[in-house]
Amino acid sequence: MPWWQQTLLVAAAQPVVGAISEGVSEIGKGIFLG
Repeated sequence: MPWWQQTLLVAAAQPVVGAISEGVSEIGKGIFLG
């Protein structure tokens, strides 16, 4: 895989990873706080 393709993949994945981790922390807070 060329380096520029990896860069594009990483850039595309960042908002997805952010949204997932945000969702996980929200769910975790909901479980923790009941």
